[in-house]
Amino acid sequence: MKFVFSIESRFLTPNANENSGNIFLQQTQQYLAQNGTENFDEWIKHMMEEGCKKPLLIAVTGETGVGKSTFINTIRCLSATDPGAAETNSLEECTMEVQEYPDLRNPNLVYCDLPGIGSLKFPKDEYLTKISVDRYDFFIILSRNRFKENDRYLAKELDRLRKKFYYVRTRLDEDLQNERKNRGDSFDESDYVDKARRTSENSLKDNASNHPVFIISGSLENYGKWDFPKLIQALIDDAPDMKKEVIIRTITANSHEIVDRKAALLEQRIFLAALAAAFAGAVTVFGLSIACDTILISREVHQYLKDFGLDEESMENLAKTLNTDRAHLEKTIFGASNVIQGNYMSAIQTVVKATLGKTVLFSSVGGCAQIAPIFRQVISSATSLLTVESALQTLLSEIKLLALKRVDLLLQLPE
Repeated sequence: MKFVFSIESRFLTPNANENSGNIFLQQTQQYLAQNGTENFDEWIKHMMEEGCKKPLLIAVTGETGVGKSTFINTIRCLSATDPGAAETNSLEECTMEVQEYPDLRNPNLVYCDLPGIGSLKFPKDEYLTKISVDRYDFFIILSRNRFKENDRYLAKELDRLRKKFYYVRTRLDEDLQNERKNRGDSFDESDYVDKARRTSENSLKDNASNHPVFIISGSLENYGKWDFPKLIQALIDDAPDMKKEVIIRTITANSHEIVDRKAALLEQRIFLAALAAAFAGAVTVFGLSIACDTILISREVHQYLKDFGLDEESMENLAKTLNTDRAHLEKTIFGASNVIQGNYMSAIQTVVKATLGKTVLFSSVGGCAQIAPIFRQVISSATSLLTVESALQTLLSEIKLLALKRVDLLLQLPE
């Protein structure tokens, strides 16, 4: 097995792009220079947890009845009957004041269900003041069928205030069903979707510039279809830099692109996780003494599973959504992979120890010599750091492949 990178080349290259992960090393060097090794292990754990603790507020707005609550449930991968789901009602307006719905996997990612614009309680000219428009990082304007007067007002005002927003035409599945019924065999779905997108783009362009348009269904069974994956990608791309990790790690991967983005971000964390584990103390693995903390590493791997929607709770929810047996679903996605056992901490520790036992044999003295001297002062074994890093790379790569299989399964569902 070829060691995929050296510590020095990845983190110490002059003028390296900060987004590549070397910022972790810079911050570590700064801490050690100022504090020495005092409380170093606690500081590392704090660094690993800090990225997902910056609140990100996404406001979902539009006219009454366009499906704001349904959309918020779907983007959190919940059905209307799941605990914590936003209340939906097709007969009357449910949201009479701003309702906040944190993502169940990370309470710092919050979807805000705003009251419908233009209602008696929220007239158009008072709307932005009543909802406290400056609170939110993003706005998503949901609309049904066509661009209406209230949509036009929201777009113009948010554009004037230089707020980032997306215009989303929803309930596409209902429109397609009606069009098929009316046109019969002559109906062309792709042509209809393209026309709906162009119409929405042209309407928005006349009222606000440089804001994307997405055509979606909004329902949970269509989470991975039409423009929903593009919408998720846009949310990630446009998130403020300091809050990007919140949305990348939390939001459910519904496309190969999102899986890749999650994997790239998690890969940046591996150095800190390996450093923390190597600093923790000696554990014997298959007769080999390795300075590492298998519990810490196991928790990190379990977090990978959770981030990709492959943990026990996520698989149970996915099985309910697909109306299938969970055991069958897990067999389809995981096959013979032993990473599925990560749903149980004792089992995943066994997997971690086995992986460590294999990778330690390939940690070369030459590779260890490349570790910066500043890290030799805080860990007892350079070999152990490289071993843990290599093991986490191996496990993350395997989990990424499983996540891609999960996405492929969703994309193969009939429309």
